[in-house]
Amino acid sequence: MRKLLIFLLLIFFGSGLIYTYRQPLETTIHSIVYYSPCNTPIQYKIGQVDPQFNITTQQFTYDVGEAAGIWNSAEQKSLLLYASKGNLTINLIFDGRQQVSTQISNLNTQVQNEKNAIDPKIAEYNRLSQQFQTQLDQFKSEADYWNKKGGAPPDIYQQLVTEQKSLQDQANTLNALAKELNISTSQYNSNITQLNNTIQSYNQDLQFKPEEGVYDPKTNSITIYFNNSHAELIHTLTHELGHALGLQHNSNTRSIMYYQTSQTLLPTQEDITALQSVCQEEPIWTVLQRKLAAIMQTAPTQ
Repeated sequence: MRKLLIFLLLIFFGSGLIYTYRQPLETTIHSIVYYSPCNTPIQYKIGQVDPQFNITTQQFTYDVGEAAGIWNSAEQKSLLLYASKGNLTINLIFDGRQQVSTQISNLNTQVQNEKNAIDPKIAEYNRLSQQFQTQLDQFKSEADYWNKKGGAPPDIYQQLVTEQKSLQDQANTLNALAKELNISTSQYNSNITQLNNTIQSYNQDLQFKPEEGVYDPKTNSITIYFNNSHAELIHTLTHELGHALGLQHNSNTRSIMYYQTSQTLLPTQEDITALQSVCQEEPIWTVLQRKLAAIMQTAPTQ
């Protein structure tokens, strides 16, 4: 036990001396006596960037740097730094979820286009139907009037025959339009059903898999599965980098660390408070005591 404590002390004091090399004496002493995980930046590197996302490694590296800069600016300190041999690996992996997400987006576009095409036709059909009904009522009224008089004069009769033929043509046009609308509407409804089924299946799949990205502390890696928009990608990267820094989810829907994805790129007070708590300095002996207690809890019993 004594050797273990000495070993831990050497690690912490040694890392503090290395990090503060060539720093002013006051800074060096403070860094040795007090410890914060934020005193040493997390160095990250770019791993796999799937070409199916149509994004270059250079662009993805820039995007990760933009996300890291959000936390760096919030703490006014270099918390996250790019290094070609960094310990934290960040990947952009294309999988079935992105494919289904793209499919949903395409179906949404198709359904909206069909709706935009059908709506004016329905409005026109309703207008023509109302116009036809008005003319038909007028024709019936006029025909009844002359029938009650025993017949119409030749010129009136011919006028009624012409109106009757016009009404029949309108009826044929309306029937054809109604048939076309029924076919179009059936296709439209079929696509809506397909869209809803796809979304339902997609949501069920997401109950068991990470939605946009995941931070895995065991492998010290971040894997992003979606690139639906630039703002959403930056948000997801910032969120997962927050986990890498030690931040947990919070309940503010506008927070970067809210559990659902959004396009928020500005840390809320909850985000900043959590970051300050993680970065709070502690006396080195307090940290050592806590780590030693954790080791003792996981040590096998005799």
